[in-house]
Amino acid sequence: MPLPYDPRDAVQVWPVGEYDAVLHFVKDTMTKEKPGKPSKPMQEWQFEVYNSEGLKMIVTDRVTREVAWKLKKLAQAIGREIEFEAGTFQADDHVGSNLRLALKIEQSPGYDDKNGIAKYLPPAAPTRTAAEKILNAPAKPRPDVQTTSSEKDEDIPF
Repeated sequence: MPLPYDPRDAVQVWPVGEYDAVLHFVKDTMTKEKPGKPSKPMQEWQFEVYNSEGLKMIVTDRVTREVAWKLKKLAQAIGREIEFEAGTFQADDHVGSNLRLALKIEQSPGYDDKNGIAKYLPPAAPTRTAAEKILNAPAKPRPDVQTTSSEKDEDIPF
């Protein structure tokens, strides 16, 4: 029996744009040792990124001391800039934090295109759903309910 599939599902990159994301995983590791260059401490950050269709993908970023500006941008995006300025911010303390990522498309000869992170952004402001608007709306009198004289305000003794 043939396997049904949609050719669009084979696309491994999403269009350039801003997406909701969650800091999913932080791993302490080391860079690869290269001739004449010793390995050095590095963190690998994994983000769950969501598109408007509800699909999810993982995007990874790697951070070394030389790109500490990424640590600052992450801290700003999740509202922890004061911790960063105090020198106490650690990404692994904020796994599960919401933010938005501006994704770009990275191309490398001999490899498939992949999404990378262009910017770390604060999460989008929450919007009120239709249900919240209804629940928070002021009560309106119902025309199908008759008020008796004992239920009127003037009959209340205060």
